[in-house]
Amino acid sequence: MSTKTRYRVANYGGGFADTKPIVGEAGTVTLEGIKWTLKLGRRKITDRLEMWPFEVEPIDSDSCRVTVHRASDPGVAITFDVPGTSAEVLRADLQERGCGYDVLMDEADDRRALKDQGAWWVDVPPYLALIGCHWTGAKNTKETGDLRVTAEGFEYKATLGSRVRIPWAAVEDIDVSNQATRRVTATRVLAVGVLALAAQKSEVLRYVHIADKNTVFTFAIKAPQDKVLAAMRPVLDALNRQAQPEPAQPRTAVGSVADELAKLASLRDSGVLSDEEFAAQKAKLLG
Repeated sequence: MSTKTRYRVANYGGGFADTKPIVGEAGTVTLEGIKWTLKLGRRKITDRLEMWPFEVEPIDSDSCRVTVHRASDPGVAITFDVPGTSAEVLRADLQERGCGYDVLMDEADDRRALKDQGAWWVDVPPYLALIGCHWTGAKNTKETGDLRVTAEGFEYKATLGSRVRIPWAAVEDIDVSNQATRRVTATRVLAVGVLALAAQKSEVLRYVHIADKNTVFTFAIKAPQDKVLAAMRPVLDALNRQAQPEPAQPRTAVGSVADELAKLASLRDSGVLSDEEFAAQKAKLLG
């Protein structure tokens, strides 16, 4: 569904730290396809429903409250009211777009399961990353093409020229630098054309290196470093999250520990546990 629908927004509850809209601010939210745009004053936030699903609850018969969850971490949420639109109307709009909350959260659960199995790329949306770049392994040293991020991986395609596909499961490392070459292990072959390197001036080029087990694919583009990094940011962030282990979570909440200690003490006082058994269980509980 590509229909664009705009709704009034009130009572923004805060949460978008990067753009810092004012808590309580009013504005609009626009749905177009599977994208949403929240405009609050001069600030605008745009994302995709599958990444930030809308949970809709009624306030009264003519208004509703939206909680925007981060699909990858449902504990992170932003709220705002939609006056003049019932929950049924907004839910129907989302359903027509294939973006009902329950469906999207089930899909998010599936993505988390895949990520647990090592599929770090599942939350990366398809997009056009680099326009007018050059694959340095091409026979034609002057060809340019586009590097796309797809559901299957990276795809470089030049008009009447080279075509390169790098599946996600093969990607081991990604690097953005001003160096035309990068260090690789002895088992890897650097996919860089000698003539291409001789014809290029490294001081005006930036390079995206995508490495699989055996090859480093290098794509050169005339662009500032910050713009190339921004273009690759969704993929780099996903890869970095996979490389960094999640912080250890406490085994038991403080309140639960106190409850369990009280139960153990009761069992000891009633004679079910000896003092030694109580001490051993207490030590296990406190870790």
